[in-house]
Amino acid sequence: MRHDFERARRGAVLPSPGKTRVTMFLDNDVLAQFRATATRNGRGYQTEINAFLRKALTGQAAPNTDAPAKATGGQRLVGVAGAAARRKTSKGE
Repeated sequence: MRHDFERARRGAVLPSPGKTRVTMFLDNDVLAQFRATATRNGRGYQTEINAFLRKALTGQAAPNTDAPAKATGGQRLVGVAGAAARRKTSKGE
């Protein structure tokens, strides 16, 4: 029996327990850094972002993001808390 997948479409992705789908905009250099880190660690970039955020929220040391990604032009990522504090300061909050 042959199957014709020419008009096939991907179905809905089943949600994982304890996970929520979100849509967000990230700077290209930030995303490139997480993708590079994820590739080095052998896992997906979304998993890498989740791990980074979890460590930032629990007060643990941030994962190693010292190696700059090509798209960052040599800039390095900083901790999430530090970046958020700078944004608040620059916006006068």
